[in-house]
Order: sequence, then structure tokens, then C-alpha cells
Amino acid sequence: MNFPGAIEVVASRKLQLISDAGENEVEICVGKPLPFPDGTGFYCPIWIRGLGEEKVQRIGGTDSLQALQLALNVLHARLMTLDPELLSSLRWNGGKHLGI
Repeated sequence: MNFPGAIEVVASRKLQLISDAGENEVEICVGKPLPFPDGTGFYCPIWIRGLGEEKVQRIGGTDSLQALQLALNVLHARLMTLDPELLSSLRWNGGKHLGI
């Protein structure tokens, strides 16, 4: 799966957003760690699809593993800082624990 542009997705999770209007899909995505052009480290692109603005963020680290770890931490923080009502409407595998 490639999204957006030529970013290679290495991990994603599909969540369900439950509302009075029905159920919509929300997907959290992590792109393949890539080296910074200047060679000073790596970054992972991340984004959340299905909650409005689908802005790609690039999360950097000293090496590819740290970039990946920090990318997961930032995704977790972005989900946990959503409006509480919106957060409580998200489901993964039928439960409220989103697994991230």
C-alpha cells in the first residue's frame, strides 16, 4: 500500500468511528523509515486517515529504530489528545482499547 505519494506503508491499523450517523473507518499509518537527506538520522512519516485533515508528519530519530519508536509514540499521543467524545467513539476489534 502506498499513501500519500510514494510513501511505503510498513504498518497500519484500522479503527471504527461509531456515531449516530453510522460507522466510519479511521486508519493510522506509519511509513517506512527513511534517511534524512543530510545523513543526520532517519524519519518515519505518519498520518491518520478519516478524522479530517490528513497531514503527514515526519518523526525523526538517530536511527531507523528510534524513528519508528517515536513515530508510534506520537501516534499514541495524537489519539489520546483527541476530543474526549471523539476518542470514546473509536473502536479497535470491537473494544475501546485502541492497542497503541
